[in-house]
Amino acid sequence: MTIHTVYSVTGAVVLSLFLSACGEPQNTADVAPADQNEILYWVAPMDPDFRRPGPGKSPMGMDLVPVYADQGAGKGVVQISPSIENNISVRSELVGLSPLQFQLQSSGELQVAEDKRWHIHSRTAGWIEQLAVEYSGQTIAAGAPLYAIYSPELVDAKEDFVRAIRAGDRSQIQAAKLRLNAMKVDPRVLAELHNNPSSPVDQLTWYFSEQDAVVDALNINQGMYVKPEQTLMSLVNYDELWLLLELPASQVIPLARASEPSIELINRDIPGRFWRGELDYFYPQLNPQLRTQTLRIVVENQNLALHPGMWMQLNMQLQSDVEVLRVPKEAVIRTAQGDRVVMALGDGRFKSVAVTLGQHDQQYFEVLSGLRAGDKVVTSAQFLLDSESMKESDLKRLQHQHVREQQND
Repeated sequence: MTIHTVYSVTGAVVLSLFLSACGEPQNTADVAPADQNEILYWVAPMDPDFRRPGPGKSPMGMDLVPVYADQGAGKGVVQISPSIENNISVRSELVGLSPLQFQLQSSGELQVAEDKRWHIHSRTAGWIEQLAVEYSGQTIAAGAPLYAIYSPELVDAKEDFVRAIRAGDRSQIQAAKLRLNAMKVDPRVLAELHNNPSSPVDQLTWYFSEQDAVVDALNINQGMYVKPEQTLMSLVNYDELWLLLELPASQVIPLARASEPSIELINRDIPGRFWRGELDYFYPQLNPQLRTQTLRIVVENQNLALHPGMWMQLNMQLQSDVEVLRVPKEAVIRTAQGDRVVMALGDGRFKSVAVTLGQHDQQYFEVLSGLRAGDKVVTSAQFLLDSESMKESDLKRLQHQHVREQQND
């Protein structure tokens, strides 16, 4: 039995039993002052279908409960006296416009940024005559030499370039230069050939690192014969790392809508320090087991203090960019048939209304329809009032249907 089913007993029954437990007398004044409202009829507390025109006893021996005109004035509107309202601790809160506050928490493992890893291949077959890299893990500065290769094809290309320069044939110079560029010959080598066309062509060609990096894998030795399909070495730059985090979809949506969110990360192994992160990408796949979405954060690795494999924690406050109409979470009654809240109409009158909800934070739901700013909603004892309001709506609908059937007859 669900919570809503438990509270499907009429509000009058629950209120009557509550007052009995408190030792308070059950009379008409406990529900509404008789001298202020007209009594329409009397019903049995345990059977709202048992009605009488005046006071009396129910088949179970309980005092009948009056139904006042104010209760029938509006569909689904119920009214209780101030004493009952106080006894069941009815609290309410105004509906207002305010930004939602999201608390995002997650953790993930640092990874090498894929756009900061590159593999070195020779564009021609040849022999590694000199190798400047000694071991995996070695730090290489930008522009530092990596290896020198002897390749007959590469030597021929350099000689064609020099001959074109000597002849002064611009078209041949351009064609030879494009061929050397396709072989990834360093601009410094091209400049030396161009400035010294009369000098003998060097049989070895040096290749250099394009940026600061660490040797991730070294697959060659000096003197080895290599081909274009072979990976000579892999280099990685650790100035930036990737952090992959998983967040529930309810948290991903406000994060995606935020303009340039400020992301701070911590590492428990390095206390007292914070790292800046930049939201880079939302992966489109959804984790079918956890119902979470993965996002990628680029982390600036200052002084190379962070390493792949470390765990980073995200703990940030995020405020929505716009104000939304919101209600406290405790005011919302969620059922399979839809979401409802109980509105406090004043003078002890309450009514259950359907609402359409949007996103939510830790404390509030966004209301898309069903309420307006300034409305007051019940935040405690709303299940009691909601069940009675829904019951009143059903009774009134049956009454109207019965009248229509009589008119048709």
